Amino acid sequence: MTTTPRRLAAALLALAGASLPPAARAQPTGTGEVHGRAYAAADRAPIAYALIRLSAGGVAGAGRTAISDQEGAFGFAAVAPGTYRLSLERIGYATELSEPFTVAEGQSVERMLASRPNAIALAPLVATPECRSARDLDRNPRLAALWREARKAIETARAFQDGYRYAYEQRLYYSTNTRDAPLDSSVSRVVNDPRVPWENRDRTQYRWGWGSGWGWADRLDLHLEVPDGREILDPAFLTTHCLEGDAAQTEEGFELGFRPLRPRRGRIDIRGVMRVDRRTLQVKEIELEYMADRTAFMEATIVYQDVQVPGGTIRLPAGMTFAGHPVREVLRQPVSGQVRFVNYSGLMKIDPAAIRRR
Repeated sequence: MTTTPRRLAAALLALAGASLPPAARAQPTGTGEVHGRAYAAADRAPIAYALIRLSAGGVAGAGRTAISDQEGAFGFAAVAPGTYRLSLERIGYATELSEPFTVAEGQSVERMLASRPNAIALAPLVATPECRSARDLDRNPRLAALWREARKAIETARAFQDGYRYAYEQRLYYSTNTRDAPLDSSVSRVVNDPRVPWENRDRTQYRWGWGSGWGWADRLDLHLEVPDGREILDPAFLTTHCLEGDAAQTEEGFELGFRPLRPRRGRIDIRGVMRVDRRTLQVKEIELEYMADRTAFMEATIVYQDVQVPGGTIRLPAGMTFAGHPVREVLRQPVSGQVRFVNYSGLMKIDPAAIRRR
């Protein structure tokens, strides 16, 4: 039994990266820079760990990202001359978008971003027979609103993940569900490097053994990919899967159910529930099942926790537990165990120009 939680564990880098001060770098010839501060409009208190996006062309959208520090400061170096806009996203605050501005060669542009607290008071979701995909998510406004807010909690971790190289230990413990079965364990070192693009795990096709997508199997081994919240909340995921609201909402939180739009024969897929805190709209845990065609064969729970860092709190995944029976292609007894992620080291900032876009 093996797992590869590369992307899940990558979010833990936020703990190390958040406390690093912005590095002073020489400005390349022919470029400018953009810097500023994110603060609360009411009292000008800094907004720490907000996701700041710099979009080219004067329109909002994809672009370079930065994280505001504990004083709300942010900056972008080596900005090519042109027209840009800044946007701010932070759980508990309204999304803000600046007016278009220009950056000239050698110019240092300062822009402030003020935001107001955004109390999300969503009514309980209502379970319906429909499961909404990317094409029709907006037909359920409550579900679409919750999905958009929950994505903000994931984007901060993604900005760190896409900007730093680092290593960590994956510790796996498992045993077969037979009497007096020994506890097996393994420790492996995993390196995250944003310069090496990851494949889309939902669409990966394996060339050996059986299966694709979220895992593969041969006669002796079962390999499962561990999804993270960012992937499940990504619009691309909603082209192969759909979301549904669960009727069992509580005062503490919402549940976002997800499942495949249709069975994909010969591959391993996932379905489950993402639990979101009602007050903060951050992920609490992901409970899922691995499926072979239409049949679930393994249950898993990914647990998140709050970690206090200078200037605020970040929600991080702590690990995963699992239990079930491997697919029929694997000659193994039912297994159960857990995965933990520890000993992060070798943090190194990566030049955005060296990153191959995924």
